[in-house]
Amino acid sequence: MCNEATLNKLALHRALVSGLLALAIGGCGYVTEGARIIAREASSILAPKTPTAAPRPTAPRPTAPPSATPAPTQVATVGPRGTTAAGTATPQARNTPTPVPGATVEPTPNARQRDTQLKVFQDLWATVNDNYIYEDFNGVDWAGLKAPTEAKIRAGLTDSAFQKLMYEIVDSLKDDHSRYQSPTEVKEEQARFKGEQSYTGIGIQWDFSVEKRYVFVLVVYPDSPAERAGIRPHDHILAVEGEPAVNADGEPIVSKVRGPEGSQVTITVQTPGGAPRDLTLTRAKVLAKSNIERRILGADMAGNKRIGYILMPTFYEAGIADQFRSALSELMKNGNLDGLIIDVRNNGGGSLAELEKTLSVLANGTMGSETTRAGSQQMLRARGEKIGNSQSVPLAILTSKSSVSAAEIFAGTLQYAKRARTVGQDTAGNIEVLYTYKFADGSQALIASETFRLPNGSNWEGKGVKVDVPVPNSGWDEFTEETDPGIRAAAALLAK
Repeated sequence: MCNEATLNKLALHRALVSGLLALAIGGCGYVTEGARIIAREASSILAPKTPTAAPRPTAPRPTAPPSATPAPTQVATVGPRGTTAAGTATPQARNTPTPVPGATVEPTPNARQRDTQLKVFQDLWATVNDNYIYEDFNGVDWAGLKAPTEAKIRAGLTDSAFQKLMYEIVDSLKDDHSRYQSPTEVKEEQARFKGEQSYTGIGIQWDFSVEKRYVFVLVVYPDSPAERAGIRPHDHILAVEGEPAVNADGEPIVSKVRGPEGSQVTITVQTPGGAPRDLTLTRAKVLAKSNIERRILGADMAGNKRIGYILMPTFYEAGIADQFRSALSELMKNGNLDGLIIDVRNNGGGSLAELEKTLSVLANGTMGSETTRAGSQQMLRARGEKIGNSQSVPLAILTSKSSVSAAEIFAGTLQYAKRARTVGQDTAGNIEVLYTYKFADGSQALIASETFRLPNGSNWEGKGVKVDVPVPNSGWDEFTEETDPGIRAAAALLAK
């Protein structure tokens, strides 16, 4: 998903993802069914759907000699191998240095810089060599690129040129999820994961359709100018200051909603099925922190049943599982539920630690395992925490092609355990588990080091979680919260 704060980087680096149009846990997240889309999970990871999660205890696994590979931190970002499709997780928009006319020229690197660069590359190379999930390195001659890369570094590279080279080397693995991050990107991502990133704008996460030439709203941040103006998920942004929100080149211009705090911007908004309307909003500081929406469905959908609905936008943000527990407690405050719908249709994944905490409220026992290429395993366990009748309430999980990584594991493990039925569309099929490896200059690499497997040894890589109740998807941008066909189908299932 994207917010106004991430668009400038997307514009700078569109070339890096232009050939990999789809959705990813990292990069800027886009999710349109039936429309051309670009990368996933901007708000989560620039690289996304994504993310440096807090470390969780890890089972022993094969390691290289101590000097060879930096110690990893596990994250639950997951991505596709090779192919991408509309609505599936994919490449991250990277902060690749781009020459700017008139910009200050970087000084020629000195010996100390070269030594640091060599160390970072050698650690990166060893990290991938020792830990990458695919033994064939997706067809890359990993051993063969070491010497020529070292020669380039010894010949002299500015820091920006070195970072660009590291991006390209990790991108060459083509799993569309592993990525390198510069020291600056690392700091930005840490702020995103902690929910501490702020910017000046109107307060939305969005996607866009190239064919339809508009932006549409995925999430509205709480206490934001957009929320105060009545903008809701599914709404379309047709124009910004009279200019089409998606220009003739297929580029969104949502960055124009950003500006000085207290200044105004006029946007043209349309609710699906409604008439366009102009709204003038006053820009303000926005905390880009996810909000879990929840409500009890009305009688028009649920009949005489108490059916709750929770929108789970990500597993990437620290504390999102606690938000889920609070939302569930609120729904249960007047008594147990007859059914619960959990919506992960636009969830690009995130932290396995947050996933495990969330699963623990709904299930009990071993849900599966993360497995390395050497076969070592770490179990994913639900702890059986009860909130009202949370351990027994009938569940329906709403999924789509934009449900990626930890979102797929969430839906698929509950389905496998017969705790839930899935409704909507099959998921993306992107379940590689990334580990974060930190380097001497403050940069890091997120490398696909494990894959997730169910207790029977199977997984959904490349196939996705198959839904129990298919719902023809009219597109997130073609319905409102009140007319949502997925919610209606899930409610009908639970109301039986």
